[in-house]
Amino acid sequence: MQLGIQKLDGVPHGFNRAEQEVYPRWAYPKCANRVISGWWLPWVLRLPVSANQWTFISLLLGLAAVAALASGDYPTRLAGVLLFQLFYLADNWDGEVARARGTSTQAGAWLDIAVDWVVQTLLPAALAVGLWRNGSPEWVLLLGAVAGVGICLDFLVTVWGKLRGFGPAVCGDPSRGGVRVPGLEALPWVRANLTNENLSLLVGLVVVLDWRLPFLAVSAVGSHLFWIGFLGRQWRRLLPA
Repeated sequence: MQLGIQKLDGVPHGFNRAEQEVYPRWAYPKCANRVISGWWLPWVLRLPVSANQWTFISLLLGLAAVAALASGDYPTRLAGVLLFQLFYLADNWDGEVARARGTSTQAGAWLDIAVDWVVQTLLPAALAVGLWRNGSPEWVLLLGAVAGVGICLDFLVTVWGKLRGFGPAVCGDPSRGGVRVPGLEALPWVRANLTNENLSLLVGLVVVLDWRLPFLAVSAVGSHLFWIGFLGRQWRRLLPA
């Protein structure tokens, strides 16, 4: 049976609104890391490990990864790539386990964000230290610090937005849908993978091909453009009414 579209002042309501606005956000294709973590989820759910325990495991994996990525030794950095990928998988599993077992909590969600904040802020510093140990000049350390500060500020404004009920950290918010590039609406898998949730795959490519310096340069600029742009677009929503 075809349901008629009911509107009030041009705004769809009820089932029509859910069908047109909400469901597409949930049904949007998953990024590569979400798909990879899903392959292992049936086995993960059988383990006697709680969601918060997975979050602490992801923290340990992330800290071990950045320590290895700071090495001047190439094989050690490759081990860091593997650990960073495992960090991203565990970071997905904590939420999946919580939802599957009905143990989701606000405290757990904030703990997850805090772990991501720490690990991702340390990432550019680790890559910069690795470059310095390979003989690069000391200014690469400054570049890593600038990128780290930018990422830290990105998390700060994202958390600020979450506290106000919108933004990339709020499930269902349109800004979670990855990068919006004109012409990619007909290629949902491409758009779904242009997301920070695939950062571990990019870092792996950067380390294997030794693109660390260009990556740091782009991160140092791009991270600051994000928080500045977010504040510029959303400052009215961020301030108290």
